[in-house]
Amino acid sequence: MRYPILAVSGALLCGACLLAQQPAVPQQPAPNQAELNGILMNWERVMNGINSLVADCTRKQVDKTWATTKVYEGKAKFLKPNMASLKLTNKANPQDFEQYVCSGAEMCVWAPQAKVIRVYKLLSPEAGQPQEDNFLSFLMGMKAAEALKRYQLSLLPGTPETEKWYYYIRVLPREPKDKADFTQARLVLLKSSYLPAQLWFEQPNGNEVYWDFTKLYTGVQLPPQEFQRPVPEPGWQLVPADLPGAPGSGPRVIRPQN
Repeated sequence: MRYPILAVSGALLCGACLLAQQPAVPQQPAPNQAELNGILMNWERVMNGINSLVADCTRKQVDKTWATTKVYEGKAKFLKPNMASLKLTNKANPQDFEQYVCSGAEMCVWAPQAKVIRVYKLLSPEAGQPQEDNFLSFLMGMKAAEALKRYQLSLLPGTPETEKWYYYIRVLPREPKDKADFTQARLVLLKSSYLPAQLWFEQPNGNEVYWDFTKLYTGVQLPPQEFQRPVPEPGWQLVPADLPGAPGSGPRVIRPQN
């Protein structure tokens, strides 16, 4: 199943911090809507103030059908307004990796087995519309009012061990296009900075994906050239690509290279 293009830059907008422990998983929503609104407003303010970021991150994929778990580790980079890159490597198999580079105008996706880099052209958004029309735009700093309108959000209670460190926000999709991406999600924010610490989401087939953000640095000097179309290594080639059924448009989601 697919997962949001968070693989490229939704996983990037975190903060300069080191997580001492993984957030515990709360179960039931808390009813305090006023508190949630305040958290979302602070989250919006912090996200909008970030111009660049480099993050060490981990993604865990849990396949319920085959009872398997894969863990990928790597580094993500983001530069406003819409440039991002990500490379993740399977901890159990270094030959299994995922790599993406987005310049804003196009996205390059590495296909290791075929040794090709697929180049997708990205359509410019219409006036007043976000660059990405998916869960990525939520994590990257969608306005609080827009997030509340598009998603069903609720505040989850923390545990006695974690409630002073984290906010837990449950996210349910309202629109069909979002329901095709995920059935439910949980965003964990650090109370000290309102920056993301973890993102978990459940796919429509029941599989789960966890993103954990470890070492994160904001305000890093990143040259825009770093996000341009790469020069292929020997044995690799660039291949123009279109999303099936939508010529000229880039992928709304990125599929894991299983």
